[in-house]
Amino acid sequence: MEAVPKQQSEKRKSPLERMHEIISNARKGVEEEFTGTGNSWCACFKSPIEGIETYLSLAKTVFPEDRKTYHERLERLKTEMHELSYKYPDKNLSPDQKTQDALFRKLNIFEEYKEDQK
Repeated sequence: MEAVPKQQSEKRKSPLERMHEIISNARKGVEEEFTGTGNSWCACFKSPIEGIETYLSLAKTVFPEDRKTYHERLERLKTEMHELSYKYPDKNLSPDQKTQDALFRKLNIFEEYKEDQK
């Protein structure tokens, strides 16, 4: 039996699967980008947002009403990140852990975020 090259198996993932993967790996990815570049934490957090946004536009299996809800959640998160980028403009200033945790929860556009979540 011939092994399927990694690139071929990755191509078989649906946009929905890719979004879930981005969400699951976001914290690690943001931290790696933050420690490996001169980018601010907020700039690094934009990477998973952009990935989700791209795959959401490609996800044909998502019902239109769900797509609208997910898109609205993503837009709210993008607006919040835009505002935070003024408060934390460089690598020396980062949101506190509680704020970061809330942002990662909001990144999961498949679940409704409630402010009182811990």
